[in-house]
Amino acid sequence: MHCNLSRALRVSFLFVGLCGAAAFAQEAAPLHPLDGLSTAEYWAAYDVLQQAGHAEPDSFFASVLLREPAKDFVLTWKEGSAIPREADVVMLQKGKTFEARVDLAARKLISWQELKDIQAPFLSSEIFGADEAIKKDPLVLEALKKRGFTDLNAVHCFALPLAYAAVPEQ
Repeated sequence: MHCNLSRALRVSFLFVGLCGAAAFAQEAAPLHPLDGLSTAEYWAAYDVLQQAGHAEPDSFFASVLLREPAKDFVLTWKEGSAIPREADVVMLQKGKTFEARVDLAARKLISWQELKDIQAPFLSSEIFGADEAIKKDPLVLEALKKRGFTDLNAVHCFALPLAYAAVPEQ
């Protein structure tokens, strides 16, 4: 499901998505190769994607995560040494899922590709944005009324993604 949100609301969701996880991250340069992304690094990833023409107004950022450096680099890294920083980004655009890798220090796009037959992680706007649409469905209203629910302010609807679990053969 794709919610039709105002531009201001989409920007708000983007801000929360990009910065929410970084609220507790330090603003200074990372001190260790495995330190989480800083707020400035989230914005650097956004800026790079926007300059490359991939952050359109209808783009949704499903995830922006630190691409961890190779284990041998981490094990041999010494305090004060340079730390390469890359982000892996998953975006949703017009129902398609895209994956990008961004070099945060050089502020350049390393790769961009569509992921065919892959669903991006669900967005909070998809899960919680269904409330008003569901409460306008005549079938839902009828079913709620049959069960004694007439005050829709007391009803909260959200879409839970279903999961697929393969059953091992016995």
